[in-house]
Amino acid sequence: MSFFKRSSSKERSESRWFVNSDNAAFKPVPSDEMAEFKAEASRESDDLEMLWPTAASSQPLMGPNFKVDPRIISDAIIGLSDGLTVPFALTAGLSTLGTRTVIFAGLAELIAGAISMGLGGYLGAKSEGESYEATVEQTQARIAKNPENVAETVSDIFTACDIPAPLIDSLAVHLADSPKLVDFLMAFEHTQPEPPSSRAVTCAITIASCYFAGGFLPLLPYMFVGEDEVMKGLFWSIGVMIVALFLFGYSKTCFVSGWRGRRNVLKGLWGAGQMVLVGSAAAGAAMGLPLIKGGFYFMFSRVFFPPVLKNPVDTALMPCNRPSLIRLDSRHMSEEKLREGDCRARIHRNGRSNKTWGTNPGTGATGAAAKTQIEDTIAMSIIQHPTNMYGQYHTLGSDPSSSRTQLKEQNSTPHLVAIAISQHLTLAYVETQDPKKADLRHAPPDALPAQTPKGTEKIKMGSASNMAEYDFVVIGAGLYGLAVAKTYLQVNPSTRLLVLDSGKSLGGTWCAERLYDGLYTNNLVGMVEFGDFPMDFETFGIPPNAHVPGAVMHRYFTAYAQHFGVYERIKLRSTVTSAQLLEGGDWHIKYDVEHGADGDETKQQELIAKKMVLATGTTSVPNIPNIKGSDEIGGHAFHFKDLSLRGEDLSKADNVVVFGGSKSAIDAVYYNASKGTHVDWVIRESGRGPAWLMNSFVSPLKLQFEKLATTRFMTFLSPCIYADAYPTIRRLLHDTRIGRAILRGFFRMIDHGSIQESKYNDHPETKKLIPHGSVVWIGTTVGIFNHPIDFFSLFHKGLVHVHISDIVSLSKSSVHLSNNTTLPADALIFATGWSHAPSIPILPASLAPKLAVGPAPPSDPTIAAADAEIMRRFPELADQPPGGSSIYRERATEPAYRAYRHAVPPAFLSSRNLAYCGLAAIGLRGFWIAEMQALWITAFFAGKLSVDLPGEEEAARQALLESRFFRYRASNGLGAKSADMIFEIVPFIDTLSRDLGLETKRKGGWREIFESYGVHDYSGVVKEWMKKENMREVGEL
Repeated sequence: MSFFKRSSSKERSESRWFVNSDNAAFKPVPSDEMAEFKAEASRESDDLEMLWPTAASSQPLMGPNFKVDPRIISDAIIGLSDGLTVPFALTAGLSTLGTRTVIFAGLAELIAGAISMGLGGYLGAKSEGESYEATVEQTQARIAKNPENVAETVSDIFTACDIPAPLIDSLAVHLADSPKLVDFLMAFEHTQPEPPSSRAVTCAITIASCYFAGGFLPLLPYMFVGEDEVMKGLFWSIGVMIVALFLFGYSKTCFVSGWRGRRNVLKGLWGAGQMVLVGSAAAGAAMGLPLIKGGFYFMFSRVFFPPVLKNPVDTALMPCNRPSLIRLDSRHMSEEKLREGDCRARIHRNGRSNKTWGTNPGTGATGAAAKTQIEDTIAMSIIQHPTNMYGQYHTLGSDPSSSRTQLKEQNSTPHLVAIAISQHLTLAYVETQDPKKADLRHAPPDALPAQTPKGTEKIKMGSASNMAEYDFVVIGAGLYGLAVAKTYLQVNPSTRLLVLDSGKSLGGTWCAERLYDGLYTNNLVGMVEFGDFPMDFETFGIPPNAHVPGAVMHRYFTAYAQHFGVYERIKLRSTVTSAQLLEGGDWHIKYDVEHGADGDETKQQELIAKKMVLATGTTSVPNIPNIKGSDEIGGHAFHFKDLSLRGEDLSKADNVVVFGGSKSAIDAVYYNASKGTHVDWVIRESGRGPAWLMNSFVSPLKLQFEKLATTRFMTFLSPCIYADAYPTIRRLLHDTRIGRAILRGFFRMIDHGSIQESKYNDHPETKKLIPHGSVVWIGTTVGIFNHPIDFFSLFHKGLVHVHISDIVSLSKSSVHLSNNTTLPADALIFATGWSHAPSIPILPASLAPKLAVGPAPPSDPTIAAADAEIMRRFPELADQPPGGSSIYRERATEPAYRAYRHAVPPAFLSSRNLAYCGLAAIGLRGFWIAEMQALWITAFFAGKLSVDLPGEEEAARQALLESRFFRYRASNGLGAKSADMIFEIVPFIDTLSRDLGLETKRKGGWREIFESYGVHDYSGVVKEWMKKENMREVGEL
């Protein structure tokens, strides 16, 4: 006798069985008789195989168009149900402990919960499969050992279906020849469909991912609020979760009962209401414990510790040590004793007490220290934000500076330490006994010692009575020079201020002598203006969404300087030849003044300046490569800077060669080709390759590129060395492999989309302009299609040919390339960038190492250590774009700025007499950077920054790290020389604002994340800062 075996369907088909209905037992019969029975049975049971499920037991349950395995739906519901309730309850309960605690604890619970739920689903599905296999083996053994019992079972199954006895016999014959007897018994006797082989893995992934997705919703709002805005995050979280629970409950119910009809809608609403109630109950239970505990604690404190007088409070910002655990001793304390100074505060680090301070303002004191009051004198503590050097405290009465003055008049040492506050606890000053912790932020300038950098040579001067003396001298009358001069003058209207510039007119890049036909801004109108001086249409005539012509930019700068009183303080055609640091900290500046129409005559003049700002910009000194044969080609070769002076010569040229791949090269090519002149465009094979060219509005949504770069949400996508208020989001995206993989995919999509949208592939010559690296690495070297004529149409007309090669030599009228091509050249335009070394000699020569600018070879141990630190903190920067053979050599030899906040050489932090503006920091939104950096420099010179500046060594370390960060962040841009910012602009402005004590979040709500920032958000920022500093009249500095 042969038996069915589960291991092989072939073996099952070879078995032959016959049913004897008299004794209801299976017996073997000859094959010829079996064939006759099969023929008869097949006529009666063609469709009977559909009576039970096949091995693919997870067929659709809701019609032929439904393709999802119902067990996957079940797993998803399990995961979402738990995910939408448990993490929500946890985060709601933890909301009393602060934003950081909620986020990190919530993420920990999400990860652990997802793993636990997924593991449970995996083990459950695995057990289901094992149970199925065990039942199959038992069924096979039963068929072999007890066929009579199997026959009875089959008969009972069909009898229950009210099938006639003759048909039952036919079905039994059919089963005897079918390999599906075991499947039939598994489906109808044991009701166990065969699970798919991937069931366990699918179940684990479905439950875990749905749990994480559902649980991430209540956590998301906390990531968009500040550390001290946890309650706002809680309210948003509650709102989000009520909506999510309602939608999930409704969808879950209607998915089963149906979507149409009044009855199904009511069922869905009932299910939604149940889901909201369950989630709310869970969250309420989680929040209730700490609230109940806090309520008992509060009642206890009220019984044993009587409250003192309640008064409204004013909030101010004071320094305190970080990270600190600050608390008050629990002791009986009345208002009278408090005023007598019996209150003592104890500062803790990591929970350990190390110092004690007390208040004793004296009975006659009237300042904030004299009004120190505590609402509830119970033990309290607060852990400050670890990245914030300043905590919040509440003070009663007058402002901090006036209170400090009153204390000084009473011979009290005015060294103050901030004490943090809890939700129902209000504190004021606590005076420190440590004179080293004095806060000099509000000290007058004459109280701060003027020190020259250590190790510098001091130059003694004789009488300087015959020299003009100035309080403030700015060198450079471009964007940054005008901004810093205007800001300093606005704060100090009586100051003796002078601006020196070598040009014949102001404006820097936009001075009149550098303008030419077809020169437009990369930026659209509205992006090239100061916040307090808009480029309105009535005055300047530029419509919305238009690029600004060069002539209008020059008019704008001139009007700006005139409006704020800077114009009459500018001395043009004055080239500074040296600036020498004197013993007392003043600067001895020598400069040549040009006379005559052509500037043939010069006269040297000298002056003395107390403070000096270098604002010569990054486009002042041309960088012209040294190429063999340069003498032979002579005057036919010139730098792009002189393009406006060579218009007549270029109009006579038949063929022009443009050398370079940057935006200036694009403008030079357009200038000539748009006039019908053929251009051979040479881009170094050993260089970075062509610059990116993009439209002003990108993506199918036509979003403005410049605004995207200063939208906080977009800044999250870029690694950043500056701290902002959303560190958790950055960690998720940049400190995890999954996050970095998502970002790589996102930027690949941007690269591909930009190439398609710019139509690089539409012509063989434009194909050569496809950038070598991703748009991620370009910095400010990105080019915008800002010309009246379509730039790429000039290639289609045959007016431009591209050569990816190096120039090896020049001859009288030819350019020789490394690929053995010789190009005719009536003119050669070097669009090869600019020298970023300071164009002004700073004396004495021993100051050179102190100026925070110089080469940064990777072989230098200090540079190598900084690089290692950057790679450790920002691992995605290790995957650098391809570069030509000359790039690495140039990066190691060209000078790079390493100034603190990209403004002050660390050696000059104590002397406060030298700053850079627009040299060490550049960006896509230059006007915004200029405005804020100008205010920072003004406050720095006055000693009124709201932070304690680091020592020289620490400042140099920070500056070096920032410099090396941009070396890798904008490696295909100008990052090796300066802080080349695109997505880093908003966090950098935040950093300057925190130093100034200004608010960084200026929009509120979701606008803070998804709306672009710019100069208009900081309109009137100088007056705002002056008001914060309690400057009753301008010029108090």
